[in-house]
Amino acid sequence: QTDANGLKHGSWVKTYEGKKAIKYKGQFKNGTPVGLFTFFYESGRVKAKNKYFNNGMDSYATTYHENGKVMSMGKFVNKLKDSVWIYKDQYNNFISKDTYVAGLKHGRCINYYVYNPEIDQGPPSLLEVTTYRFGEKEGEALKYYKSGKVLSRANYVDGLLEGKFFTYYSNGKKKTVIHYKRGVRNGYTINYDANEKITSKQYYRKGFLLEGKKLEGYLARKKERAKKVKKPKK
Repeated sequence: QTDANGLKHGSWVKTYEGKKAIKYKGQFKNGTPVGLFTFFYESGRVKAKNKYFNNGMDSYATTYHENGKVMSMGKFVNKLKDSVWIYKDQYNNFISKDTYVAGLKHGRCINYYVYNPEIDQGPPSLLEVTTYRFGEKEGEALKYYKSGKVLSRANYVDGLLEGKFFTYYSNGKKKTVIHYKRGVRNGYTINYDANEKITSKQYYRKGFLLEGKKLEGYLARKKERAKKVKKPKK
């Protein structure tokens, strides 16, 4: 059915092209979806359910794996992802939990290791926890071993690595410390063995490795500039 302007109106059932299998069914009001819409796989199993409100601009959405388990669940505001969204695998285990504002990741986002029922026992292990600000990584970001111990620790500013980036052995000891400035290596990169003894050091300036005489000259100039800086008066 359509209204006087040719817009979809009333109950609609859409089939897959050239087939009898239903693709979706729902209600339109002058071209705007209202209430519950149900989408289907060609097999006939439910693929998604969207419940529209606020003149079709907002909705609650749930998608499903073909085995009936929830694939994702969340809210759209002005047709963009908003608030907390969850994503699950076909075994009903969490893949991720993300927070959105106006379609952009904003806030704490969590990812989990891929779950293999033939190998893994218990729920999926935590993989990483990252904070976003309007789509860009901001603040601390942590990655984990399946054991739960920290694998790496980073800090972001405006989506770029900033400051010290740490990696760790599975026993919790430091593996590397890398200094970043605006997303590129800047300063020492220090490597450790499993007992946290330094095994090697490299020095980077604006992303480029300095070695030999170039490094000696740069550090000497840096030390000389530091000497020239006047101490503040008490």
